[in-house]
Amino acid sequence: MCVHTDEKVPHICASLVPIFQNLELAELQQINALIIKREYPKGATLFNKGDKAESLCIVRLGRVKLYDLSADGRQQTIRILKPGDFFGEYALFNESFRLFYAEAMEDTGLCMLEKEKVRELFARNAKISYSVIQALVNRLADAEQNIGNLALRSVDQRLARLLYDLAVSNGEKQSKEIRITLGLSRSEVANLVGTSRETISRVLTVMQEDGLIVVDGHKGIIVKDIDRLLALTNE
Repeated sequence: MCVHTDEKVPHICASLVPIFQNLELAELQQINALIIKREYPKGATLFNKGDKAESLCIVRLGRVKLYDLSADGRQQTIRILKPGDFFGEYALFNESFRLFYAEAMEDTGLCMLEKEKVRELFARNAKISYSVIQALVNRLADAEQNIGNLALRSVDQRLARLLYDLAVSNGEKQSKEIRITLGLSRSEVANLVGTSRETISRVLTVMQEDGLIVVDGHKGIIVKDIDRLLALTNE
């Protein structure tokens, strides 16, 4: 279920997303004039795979899970999106359909930019067009790096990288520790890292025995030493 209005939201939504971060206030205001706010409760389906893609979506608050389903109905987590992340950018350039399912992992707010209006804006403002192209090139580079990570890094290193990124982006600092609320099952973490659920459980146990983390319940992790965690990524 989606609750939406034609209410225009402050340009903070546009400035959050990497596509628009380097724009001046005047350009942000042009984008803001096109934004529509939508709200989704936890567990709501934002769209289904195969739905017609009509807009660029920016996560304003909450978290969104992109996933696919295997032939036997098993869920494969593709990405977890946090405030400032965006998806559906391919809709801006061609007639396309949603490649994955999207679900609100918690109460979530999106800023929507309809593709026809954005295309008109691109035609009027070359700087905005360039910002979008630059962001897409960066995303492609990240995707290529992730492919390399799967091929060249161990499971320990890939899991350490995931936990480090989550600690930096979503972690709650508690004295010298950082608490991560994953909101993900072990199977979903395994999907993101590219391994099995059993291997994830084993590596988490080893990390805990080494004093690097504390597994806090089913979907929570406390990072005891963020510097050691980063060192484990071998970067």
